[in-house]
Amino acid sequence: MGQYDVDLRDYWRIMRKRKASILAMVVLVGLCSYGFAKLREPVPLYEAESAIKIDRFSNLASILTGAFWRQSENMETHAYIITSHPVLMSAAAQLGWIPASSTAPDGASRAEGPIEPLERLKRMVQAKPQEGTHIINIRAVSEDPDQAARVANSLAHAYRDYNLRQNNKKTSETRTFIEEQLRQTSEKLKTAERELQAFKEANGLIALDTQTANTLNKLNALETDHEKARSERAEIESQLKAIDAAGQGQPERLTGVMSAAVPASPLGQLRAKLSELNLKRQTLLIAFTEKHPQVEEATSEIRAVFREARNELQAALQAAANRESDLGRRLEALHRENMSLPEKGLALMRLQREMELQESLYSQLKAKYQEVQIQESGRVEEVFVVKPAVTPPEPFNIPSKLMIVATGVLMGLVIAVVLAFLAEVFDTSMGTIEDVEELLQVPVLGVIPQLEGDGRKP
Repeated sequence: MGQYDVDLRDYWRIMRKRKASILAMVVLVGLCSYGFAKLREPVPLYEAESAIKIDRFSNLASILTGAFWRQSENMETHAYIITSHPVLMSAAAQLGWIPASSTAPDGASRAEGPIEPLERLKRMVQAKPQEGTHIINIRAVSEDPDQAARVANSLAHAYRDYNLRQNNKKTSETRTFIEEQLRQTSEKLKTAERELQAFKEANGLIALDTQTANTLNKLNALETDHEKARSERAEIESQLKAIDAAGQGQPERLTGVMSAAVPASPLGQLRAKLSELNLKRQTLLIAFTEKHPQVEEATSEIRAVFREARNELQAALQAAANRESDLGRRLEALHRENMSLPEKGLALMRLQREMELQESLYSQLKAKYQEVQIQESGRVEEVFVVKPAVTPPEPFNIPSKLMIVATGVLMGLVIAVVLAFLAEVFDTSMGTIEDVEELLQVPVLGVIPQLEGDGRKP
């Protein structure tokens, strides 16, 4: 009996024989895949992403005051603040979701305010640092593509404004304080001028005689020196207390406490030395920990400078106290000597001195105000928008229907081929020579062909 092996031609013959059922199965599974994908299609969501860069430049002023950017101010902290309540309030106000009155004039959020828009905004956004960089990606997801882009951009600009306000908050508060003091001093100066003019008109006094004027000028100068000595003593005491408080904490803060010292003074020279040591210590901390011998040595040198500065301040405090005491005794003696001065002359001198004091104070405040305005013009800005969000062209959560249909067609083809071969296996009819030989156990000698008739009836 002859044995026949199944080869590729047999597979092809079976597939051609059952091509109709295979094609029907492929079409059916493809249509079912498309229908299932369409039925289970989720709500389309659009994703927009903006990026901000966190940067801080250490200038000479930051070095002298010890204001270094440490690794503790990491990107995770900035990413957390981006989705915090004040930033969300500012972004929601920019988007028009809440009224602008919900935020304070300085940009801080008020205690009261709508909560639902903020919760909605917080669910839509996510801030994530870009690994190995100082860049934070702000991702916004929404059902509206334009809204997703607006949300991402609004949050980036809101955090930039928030960071700018926080970095320059002290300068703004100082400017506000000086403006208020200028207003009050201006009113006091006008009042002093009016009182002096009214006193002169009421008493017919234009100027004092030479002797009285000299005596009163001497008294006025001595009172001014005494007040200046008292202020110097109080300032040294305050500086000494601040250095003692800083010595209990981080050594980097000592430079900031001594920043007001005159450069030519011994304390100013110590400040320059302390700045160099502080910079050296910060440079070592980049590569070593605080327990490293070189870092500990730099810290010891900083504390030695601190003790030397404290001794200098104590000596200056003693000298200022002695000078204040001496001026006080001289002022008291001069007051006793000038008890016989005319009462109207004393009153006129007091009014003139009050006016001159207010004029001097007003001039000092104007100078300070100009300095603060210069500082405010050079404000510190750390956050820069490096990539604005654009409107996404298509949703990110909708799978490709073409891929689903192609997968369905491929699965239908596999299933149809498997079923076709199973049907061929269970088919008991004889359709080939091999089937006849296997069934009858005899070889086939020939095949009688089937002749088609001419269509005529016999």
